[in-house]
Amino acid sequence: MVSLSSSSTTDSPRALVLFITLGCAKNEVDTDRMRALLLHAGFSETADADEADVAVVNTCSFLASATEESIEATLELAEDASEGVRSLPIVMCGCVPSRYGDALPHELPEVSAFVRADEEDGIVGVVREVLGIGEDERGPVTSEALRTIEGASAFVKISEGCDRFCAFCAIPYIRGRYQSRPADDIVSEVGSLMEGGVREVVLIGQDTGVWGSDLPGTASLATLLRQVAEVVRPYGGWVRVLYSSPRG
Repeated sequence: MVSLSSSSTTDSPRALVLFITLGCAKNEVDTDRMRALLLHAGFSETADADEADVAVVNTCSFLASATEESIEATLELAEDASEGVRSLPIVMCGCVPSRYGDALPHELPEVSAFVRADEEDGIVGVVREVLGIGEDERGPVTSEALRTIEGASAFVKISEGCDRFCAFCAIPYIRGRYQSRPADDIVSEVGSLMEGGVREVVLIGQDTGVWGSDLPGTASLATLLRQVAEVVRPYGGWVRVLYSSPRG
């Protein structure tokens, strides 16, 4: 794994974090952001639950079945830990805490902390509190530190939420109303990813076709694609778009 930031070094043992991501590609981006924040703060990553000091589970609640899968995965992880020789604190993040909020601590006592989707930038403080780890001397995290690179393709989120309120979907209630991410932020992230070796960026959002409609001026998905293409073209890269509605 290559981080877009250079983390500080320390001689003390680093707590190991297990990341589990459920749901769509947007959750993968959110997990990657939390991963980069934790790595910058001095934590290390493991894919082995037996080695982990804490598990961060990023959940989905798009449909009832997705909620059930998220809860089952969390309980399965807790059960596996209880059968081992040491406990594994679990931090549940994302859509399930956003949707069910205050009811969860009573329903899921196996979970040490709950982090709503709009609170995930505070993941470092939450994990430190769960593990009883104090603050360190690392400096502030810059925008370049909020992604890691693990291959030639990467998702880039361009919006949050949705305004459509479809009968079958709970996204507006979980993630809020549609909010376009500023073009400058998107273009900057794409540039950092390209410099780090990515050659395909996939622009994602719940409703990518209406990107820019809530921004001042004449911003649109077409204008954004032109800006992104200017960054990607010198690298011979590709740009793809996911989750575009026919009505968008």
